Amino acid sequence: MKLFRKTRKKLVDTHRVKKYLLYAIGEIILVVIGILLALQINNWNENNKQQREVENALVEIKNDLLLDQKVLHDALNRKNEEYHKQQTVIDILDHKKAMVEDFDKLLGYLMLKHNVEFTKNGFDLLKDMGIGKIKDDGFRSKLTSYYDLSLPRIQAEIDDDTNEFQSIWLPYVREHFSDWLFEAYGTPKDMDSFLNDEFILISLKVNLGNADGTIEAMEKALLESQELVAIIDEKLPNQ
Repeated sequence: MKLFRKTRKKLVDTHRVKKYLLYAIGEIILVVIGILLALQINNWNENNKQQREVENALVEIKNDLLLDQKVLHDALNRKNEEYHKQQTVIDILDHKKAMVEDFDKLLGYLMLKHNVEFTKNGFDLLKDMGIGKIKDDGFRSKLTSYYDLSLPRIQAEIDDDTNEFQSIWLPYVREHFSDWLFEAYGTPKDMDSFLNDEFILISLKVNLGNADGTIEAMEKALLESQELVAIIDEKLPNQ
């Protein structure tokens, strides 16, 4: 800048006004270019920083999804096992089929409820940053659908299971069973009365229909989580 000032003074002193003006304009242009370059570098650095933050959030989301997949696999295995045991009991009550061996053990698996916990730390982090930072519209839509629709649907289905377990099955067990243990066995006070109880037969059928909804919701979420992990792997091949 000191050099620029000396040059301007020399031009003015020698009355070379036209050259002075051209020089001054050139100096202004150089300053503007310098400012624009500085802004461009700053924007580039900021964009790089934001991109790294998004990538870190996606890595965390992937880890969360892998945890969710384990939770869903375990929950589906348990739910399907209970479903088939309950269907066996319904068949016996409904069609008066012959009693199966270990029938009392099947009665420990009726209308059960299980809580599940999903991990949303990465998605919450991304929302705090701004979900709009995901520029891929399709990917963004799949993410929000999984976390804002599919997981809440599973929770709603589980809430229904919990309500039936607490409001129908447990009161029935307390009144009509001499012994019962969660996922172990059940002993009706009067087996003949239990086998001919239309109320419990209808209750078991309705509950099994609700279980269909729970299983469907879990299977859908499992497929979505697997698809999301595959997309993240494509976007972050080095992770």
